[in-house]
Amino acid sequence: MRAPFFASVFLFITLSPALASGYSALNAGIAARLRGDSQMAVQQFSVAIDAPDLPPRFLPLAHYDRAWAHFDEDQFRDAVADCDAALALTPDWYEALLTRANAYAGESRFDAALADASAAIAARPELPWALIARANIHLHQGDYPAAIEDDTKAIGLDPVSTAPLNARALAYDFEGRYDLALNDRLAASALLVNPHFAGLEVGIAQWILGHNDDALSEFQAFAALDSSSLWPLIWHVIAQGASESAISDLAK
Repeated sequence: MRAPFFASVFLFITLSPALASGYSALNAGIAARLRGDSQMAVQQFSVAIDAPDLPPRFLPLAHYDRAWAHFDEDQFRDAVADCDAALALTPDWYEALLTRANAYAGESRFDAALADASAAIAARPELPWALIARANIHLHQGDYPAAIEDDTKAIGLDPVSTAPLNARALAYDFEGRYDLALNDRLAASALLVNPHFAGLEVGIAQWILGHNDDALSEFQAFAALDSSSLWPLIWHVIAQGASESAISDLAK
């Protein structure tokens, strides 16, 4: 789960492009991030960071946003370095701690990732995202009970969000407790305006448990929502075996 950067968006909206080069580069970097151009974002944030006219109060933000641009390019070491710089200027910054935890995990430095995720939890105990991040780190380490415990706490903090439920479902999958995984996926789908948007994951969970008729119904409903996706057809083949309609779907 990636940390929001609403402050960046607000800054981009409110600052005039006619201002000095540091502001202009910062705005350009934010705009590049918004359109998904991470390489351009890194370039522009670097200009902003090096600009002598960028007010010091915006320097942590520039490092933080450049960290996410590096992360998007799988440049985890550079992302860690920028988070280090942001946290040196703004200690205990929840989003920066969480971003650095994700970057450490990308480098497989799981002990450091756990430490940052735990620090983020301590900084903002009312938010679920660091708990979900720490659960994901536990999954990478094979500690499934710890992952489930963190995801359960996250669900308690945000019971109307699908993210904690889906995260715990994944942990249950890894642990082989497929019935509990299905329960979480059904609970998550019930929170959606159209529950069939979660139909592929729910259908797979039902198929694993041998509920083929339910699984086929979910695959068909999902296919009706997204006719461009091949996954419902593929899983329809898997669920039906070698039936005539399965062969027809495989041809498609």
